[in-house]
Amino acid sequence: MFILHLDAFKIDHQEWVDLTHPLSPETPVNTKVYEPLVVDDEKSYAGTDKLDGIFVSWNFLEFYEHTGTHIDAPSHFQRGGKSENDLTWNELTGPLVFIDLSKKILDSGEDNVRIERSDFETFEAQYGKIKEKCFVILNTGWNTFYWSDAEKYEKKAPCFGESALDWVEDNAASLLGVGMDVISPECNDETKYRLHATLLPQGKLIIENVGPGMEKIPATGAQLMIFPMHLKGGTGSPSRLIAVKSYYGSLASIHLALLVVPMVSNIIV
Repeated sequence: MFILHLDAFKIDHQEWVDLTHPLSPETPVNTKVYEPLVVDDEKSYAGTDKLDGIFVSWNFLEFYEHTGTHIDAPSHFQRGGKSENDLTWNELTGPLVFIDLSKKILDSGEDNVRIERSDFETFEAQYGKIKEKCFVILNTGWNTFYWSDAEKYEKKAPCFGESALDWVEDNAASLLGVGMDVISPECNDETKYRLHATLLPQGKLIIENVGPGMEKIPATGAQLMIFPMHLKGGTGSPSRLIAVKSYYGSLASIHLALLVVPMVSNIIV
């Protein structure tokens, strides 16, 4: 007979960081191709007339797949590419590399700052080479303007310059995806949606409008979990993004418990 403390198996939600903006009619969108989310008041309801005097309420929403914090599935830029509902958990979860460029970009006081290859090389010089099968998320600090200045957030955001796109092209095969706290990481210039055209046809994901909380994430060692709406044939989906800060530490405690159980059971009989 033995006693096992199950605390070691509990999920520590204090280690979870929500990186998701809530959806609303004020959610900024790429007005070049999309329209804002709409709540249809005529089809929405709150009252007691529908269920024999019992209060009930609902909202009728209209919005594009690529609204708010969301992922782009391969089919967004590849004919016949994998749709959102075909993505596996191995493609939606994985190690997270977090590159914080917020101070550099915000302190510059400039709009449409280009991210360059040197930003990745500077990170790797400090933390080591970015490992395979991970998500790379860049914090530019631009989510500061998400609710306060939709036009600035949409049209003046940092974006991937040519040399950064070269880095992505060189490393795309080994990544799970790339994310950023902007509506689109593409520059409105001659790059011609090169980031999308590089990553998505290779079955990788792009994460856009990454939300607040990024300052809590370590540069390495965290894990990302993506929970999209399950849209059949979806080219993308609004998603809940959760970063787990000390994933490996949590696993270590569980593995230790699993090792101790058989040892204790052999001693206490």
